Amino acid sequence: IVKDKKELLKEVISNASTECDIVLVLAGSSAGRDDYTSTIIEELGEVLFHGIAIKPGKPAVLGSVGNVPVVGLPGYPVSAIIIMEEIVKPLVDLYYQRPFEEEAIVTAVLGKRVVSSLKYQEYVRVTLGKVGDTLTAIPLNRGAGIITSFTKADGILVVPQDSEGFEM
Repeated sequence: IVKDKKELLKEVISNASTECDIVLVLAGSSAGRDDYTSTIIEELGEVLFHGIAIKPGKPAVLGSVGNVPVVGLPGYPVSAIIIMEEIVKPLVDLYYQRPFEEEAIVTAVLGKRVVSSLKYQEYVRVTLGKVGDTLTAIPLNRGAGIITSFTKADGILVVPQDSEGFEM
């Protein structure tokens, strides 16, 4: 744990990049006025991207210091989990030359309409249940700070970036 002081963070990230295979900065990536993660990565190395078109998880930062990946994870728990699954896990698999895991995919009928923006690929947590022989997916609350949406979820519905959502 490091205080949100630029010079302290810079020293810790610099040291970690010489000692570790990957550096994760938790709650250091946001739109806040004291967000130093991308600036520090740029000063020490290279920022590959800051902000991605996924929701939740948009403010993530990915860069490198030397040949060490540095990822700035958003502070909201659901955003951080999505970035860990979608960015960090594949990065670690690539580093260790492990095959990428195939995701389990099921077909279900939506129990409620899902509306989305064209701006993002959205990850909507859902619960699954059987109604007769039909598997039904019910979207859960979509807030980035609602960690219980993961504990209650049976799966994730991915809404593509170019889609306004799905009808029932």
